[in-house]
This record gives sequence, C-alpha cells and structure tokens, in this order.
Amino acid sequence: MRIDEGRPSAADEEPATLSSSHDSSATSGFLAARDLLHTLWDEHDAAVARFAWPAPERFNWALDWFDQVAVDNTRIALRLIDADSDAGTTDAVSYAELSESSNRVANWLRRNGLRRGQQVLLMLDTQIAVWEIMLAAMKLGAVVIPVPTTVSPVDLINVLRRTEIACVVTADRHADLFSPLAPRTIRVCVGEKIAGWLHYANAYAERRVFVPSGDTNADDLLFVYLTSGTTARPKMVCHTHTSYPIGSLSGMYWSGLLPGDVHLDTAVPGQAVHAWSSLFGPFNAEATVVSVKHSAESAPSTLLGVLEQQRVSSLCAAPATWEVLLQHDLGSRPKSLREACSIGAPLSFDVIEKVRAAWGVTVRDGYGQTETTPQIGMTVGLPGRPGAMGKPLPGYPVALIDPHTGEPSSEGEVCIELARRPAGLMSGYFRDAETTAGRFVDGYYHTGDLARRDSEGYLTYESRIENASGPVNSIEGD
Repeated sequence: MRIDEGRPSAADEEPATLSSSHDSSATSGFLAARDLLHTLWDEHDAAVARFAWPAPERFNWALDWFDQVAVDNTRIALRLIDADSDAGTTDAVSYAELSESSNRVANWLRRNGLRRGQQVLLMLDTQIAVWEIMLAAMKLGAVVIPVPTTVSPVDLINVLRRTEIACVVTADRHADLFSPLAPRTIRVCVGEKIAGWLHYANAYAERRVFVPSGDTNADDLLFVYLTSGTTARPKMVCHTHTSYPIGSLSGMYWSGLLPGDVHLDTAVPGQAVHAWSSLFGPFNAEATVVSVKHSAESAPSTLLGVLEQQRVSSLCAAPATWEVLLQHDLGSRPKSLREACSIGAPLSFDVIEKVRAAWGVTVRDGYGQTETTPQIGMTVGLPGRPGAMGKPLPGYPVALIDPHTGEPSSEGEVCIELARRPAGLMSGYFRDAETTAGRFVDGYYHTGDLARRDSEGYLTYESRIENASGPVNSIEGD
C-alpha cells in the first residue's frame, strides 16, 4: 500500500499487472547496456571502450523499461519530503505502485481526450503527480513540455504562442496563468477543485491496466525543454524517446548509481536535469529517488537531515548548494553517503577540498547541456584532477575543434562527432531549423564552450566562445 493512505485509489478486481504490451527485445537490449555500465562501474576507460548505445527501432521507456522493472517490485521508487509542512510530510510509492498509478493517469487522460503526439504542458512543483504525469504521457505517446513553476511570465507566454498545447497540468494557484489557452484545451488541476478544470485526484479511480494505442518509435518526440536562458533567450530543445530515456545511461554512469541506491538530486521539476537525475538516471539504475521540497531558509539544515534520515547514498547538487552547505557546517559524513556530484557550473577546487576534509567524499564534477545528457565527467573510476571536468563519458565521442581552423586540437570548442552520434543528443530545436543548423556543422554538434585536454585525456573548461548562445560548463544550459 501507499505510505500516504489518504490518497485516492480504486478498488477493482483486475490482476496486479502492468501495461499489457511491451517490446521485449527493446527491454533486453537496454538491460544489457545498463548492466555493462554497472559491471564496469569503476573502470572508466574500459566502459568507454566497450559500451554501445542500444538502438531499438521502437522504444517506450515507461512501458518497455519502467513497467518491467516494476513487476511485483515493492522497493520504494520515490520518496518525497515536504520539509515546509508542519509535520515534515513524507509521501512514498513503490515501483509497482508508481507503475499502476501512472497507468490510471494515462487511462484518465486518454478518456478525457489526450492522444498520441499531442502536447502536454506540465508545470508543477515537487509532488508525486510530476512523475505520474511524465510516465503516463510517455505511455500515451504524448509530448511533454515541462516548465518550472518559477518560469517568467514572458517566457511562459512565449511557450504558449509557439506551441499547440492540447493539455495543461498545473497546480490550482497557477490556473489563472493559462487563461489565454484555447477553450478546447484539456485543463487539469492538481490541488483544490477549480471550475472548468478536471480534478487530478479523479484519475486514481481509473482502471489499473493500460493498453497502448500503438507502437512508439524510438525517434518520436517525447520532450520539449526550455534552456535556462542564462546567456540568451531560452530555446526549446527537442528530445525523443531515445535521447533522454536511453541517453541518461551516461548520467547514471557518471553519478555512480547502482541498484538499491538512494539518490537525492536538488533540481526542481521543469529543469532538464530533473528528468535525467530524478527520473531516468536513478530508475535506469533501479534506485530510489528522494526529493525534498523546502524553503531557501531551511535548505541547508533540511538537506543535511534528510541525507542522514533517508540513508541517502548518492547526492547531486549545484555548486551554490554545496557552498551554502559549507557555510552551514557540514558536520560528520552522513553514514550512507557514497557518491557526490556537482552540476550547473564549474565547481571550485576549494569546495571539493572542504567537502573531502569534512566527509571523506570527493564531489565529482560533470559537464552537459539541456541539449544533451552528461557528456563529460569525473566518474568513480577516475583519479581526481583539480579543475578538470573529467573525461568523455561512455558513448560520447567528444572532440575539441579549433574555432579558427576547424581541425581537431588539444584546445578548442567542445564538440560531439555526429558520425558516432550519441543517443543523448537532442534531435534539434523546436520549430527552429536555422538555430538547429547552426549547432550541427561540418560533422559535429557544437556546444559553444571552449576547453583544453591534457596528456591523460582530462578536459578542463576555459570559456565561452564569444557571442555563442548556450551553457557554461553546465548540465542545465542554454
């Protein structure tokens, strides 16, 4: 049973089964690739040499992977902690329960008119509905456009103007923001009931068995994510049923996630990093996700308490979070913590050393973009190198291209070879062929970031290419 007994559920006589159709060959191919990375968990160079991306023609991660892992699986998939509530509410679901509830949500959305290929705008803070909706939309073959609740009004209007939203899912307090939507739009409200909106709680009364309407092609569009907009107007990045679900195997490897781990990531729903570090990465590893909802004021003490209480073995946080934790006083190492990673910007060597001195754990840096999954990282098997981002991750053929000559060099723009195109690379920018073409040039995907490579293959970030729009050593980039 759910830990939160008060949530609505349906008592029916159907067997405790999963979605009724999946591609077993896609599942076995994905499992083999995942297991290879686990076998070579601490052998970076061997993993790079031996890993190959699974490349199924048809693939639906929610049906072909998550639901298969979830069969009779009572392990906690997701535990949410609302630190700002009076009682510090904990809400948790097992793999089997999350598979079933997402089936119910998928059936409910389909009954209310959502169809394959249609766009769903999802704007919610940390709550189980985020994971249920994402899984349900995948099962339906819908396209999810996740938007942070902190999105600016200008950026939200831009998204609504450029897309054809068939369904919006948001909290009751945000409903007024979507008044410009067409009357035919399916409006779903999470929280209090609102006139004219479907009430999300009713979804739990649907059937527990989901039957897909057809096959999902691996290159079908799945996500459209906004870039962070730190250096330019946010762009809209397209990812397929391959690029984030399968592509996040690189993030799983970089994070060092193993079956049974308890993983906490500080990213919030709507950020691209949330998808691969709080959904695909840990669930690919068959780990437990812990997510915390807290105010900025309570963040340091709350996070440290959760690490200990929830026996977190893997923590992924932005440099700013690590710095705030250090200001608060880390104390002794949480007893279960094994892995620590940093995302969002270059992590200073001083922060790494202070965490190591306090906890005896090395915070490992990484590099990627909204347009990709993690490309470069300090993995478990790599000796630390002050200032370095790490080495290219398994499946990512990274080259440094001299911006002036266009030739490979030991110092230049971080680029990805398209002849060995990684699964985690975006399909392009949403309805923006010109900007897409500007990134895919002369056989490479161009990141716009400059780095240098040392004699042992470690990459160190240097700067942005002048006037380039995009991320700066950031897994949550432009």
